[in-house]
Amino acid sequence: MDTSAKYECVSFWKGAQRLKKAINIANVADGIVFETIENESSESEDDEQFDRYSLWWSKQELSDYINDHYSSEANSNRILSFDELAKEMIALTENENGIHKRLLRHGSGELITAKNSVLYHCEAFLDGECEPFDSTIIRQRPFLHRLNFDLIVRGLFIALQTMRLNERAEILVSANYAFGKIGCPPRIPENASVLYIVEILKIFEEGSLVHYDLMTPEERNKLPFSQIMKICDEERISGNSYFKEKKYKEAAFRYRKAIQVLEHSLYSKKEEIIKANEILVKLCCNLANVCNKLAKHKKAAFWCDKVLNTNPSCLKALYHKAVAKRILGDYDTAAELISKAQVIDAHNEDIGKEMKILDSKKQTDSKKELILYKKNELRF
Repeated sequence: MDTSAKYECVSFWKGAQRLKKAINIANVADGIVFETIENESSESEDDEQFDRYSLWWSKQELSDYINDHYSSEANSNRILSFDELAKEMIALTENENGIHKRLLRHGSGELITAKNSVLYHCEAFLDGECEPFDSTIIRQRPFLHRLNFDLIVRGLFIALQTMRLNERAEILVSANYAFGKIGCPPRIPENASVLYIVEILKIFEEGSLVHYDLMTPEERNKLPFSQIMKICDEERISGNSYFKEKKYKEAAFRYRKAIQVLEHSLYSKKEEIIKANEILVKLCCNLANVCNKLAKHKKAAFWCDKVLNTNPSCLKALYHKAVAKRILGDYDTAAELISKAQVIDAHNEDIGKEMKILDSKKQTDSKKELILYKKNELRF
């Protein structure tokens, strides 16, 4: 049985994608077209898209970035041949035909390690060319690589581990550390050196959510329970912070990702299952609250139902679902839910306020219905 079907195999940043059909390595040399599975994720809810804009740029942001960073600096370096440019750079390898680096902007913090996942912009140039043959700037999507796992050009892999957060640098990589004697026709000729301009945007530690997203299903299954709890706790705290700042879309994304981690994890002990369910209840209630703030009341009711199906006396779930049902106009269900909540905690101020709002809303709607009825009566 294909156990991978139970898990998300595509990272949020599209770091990997599954193929429709398996390929034979022998066919690669003759040329082959890769067909990927589109929209594979089972999560079609639009709250999955909330955080995309934090990584991808608008056209205006792209234009501003190019104007700020690619004026005289990049153009002047294109005039120099790679041999001349190498003389102005620091060698990262002992042999001359290796890897060279020139710092364009200092970074901060610790050096990147092979265990990190890194979000970075990268443009690649050939000798004598002013236009890049590959550019995350033009695509408006930075690379997200798990360094010790993803397939990266060897020279770039080595150079990245000499960089820090927010650093920007030119990396000159010889053919031996790039695409070798064969190159990658027709775009990259044989024995070609490559100049990379790299900017480090974010560094993710081992054990972070991004690192988790880039793992294979087998690796996720081997994670210790404490690591799973750490990832979820970090996302919950982040979601709470966004909520306090009234950034509800970002909060919803954080809560949802933490829920996915818990639901996709395997537990070997009863104590782990109990603990995971306790956190899941809190996250679902938080997400329901956020959905109500975002006027996504049907989704709020959905997340409350996930809790109430196993814990029918959960106060927060009853309250948030009552709010959602009241706004959706289902006053009878709202009244039933808020009454159950009041039985559990008769002195809760929020529950008391919601009962008053519900009663007021019912009275207002009743008056409107009566006025409408009288108007129609007069017509006939």
